[in-house]
Order: sequence, then C-alpha cells, then structure tokens
Amino acid sequence: MSQDLQESKAWLEEAQRVAHLGYWVWDLETNRVIWSEETCRIFGLAPQGGSLDIAMVGEMFHPDDREAVFRQQKRLFVLGRAPTVSIGSFARRGSADRTQFR
Repeated sequence: MSQDLQESKAWLEEAQRVAHLGYWVWDLETNRVIWSEETCRIFGLAPQGGSLDIAMVGEMFHPDDREAVFRQQKRLFVLGRAPTVSIGSFARRGSADRTQFR
C-alpha cells in the first residue's frame, strides 16, 4: 500500500474512532458483511480483519428491530437511499444500546 493511501486510511480510522462512527459493506453475492474497526467496537466486538455472515450480524440487532434493519437495507437497494432509523443492538458485553442506522 502506498504511503499516501496508508496515511489516508489511518486518518479515516482516527476520524471514525473520534466520532464513534463506522461503516459496513454487505456483499450480496456471498451474503457476508465487512465491518470497519469502529463498527466492531460499536457492537462490542474486537476489530477483526475478516467478514461476518449476515445471519450472525442479524443476531446482533434487537429482535424487535431486525426486520426493520433488513427492510431498510432492501429499500436502499431498490430506491438508492434509505432513511435513518434508530435500532437496538446487543453488544457482547450484555448491554442493549440504541444506535443510529442508515
């Protein structure tokens, strides 16, 4: 990786950490999800370099919110945009937190 690209990646990771903001990418062909390091931390996981199965990701959302999360993702694919919704997530540490999801 070039020096400039490494620096940009480091600044992006630092900005996400400070803002407590992460991102995730859902590969529809493999049904796997790649999370940024900060997204892992938001959900109470140690940052990991690999991808997660979408079923495992679904288990991390509050049961009352799971359907809404996936419905919003489908809407995003169809319309090209989705509204921001507040969802409950279960971190591995056992607490339930509200998170903004877009």
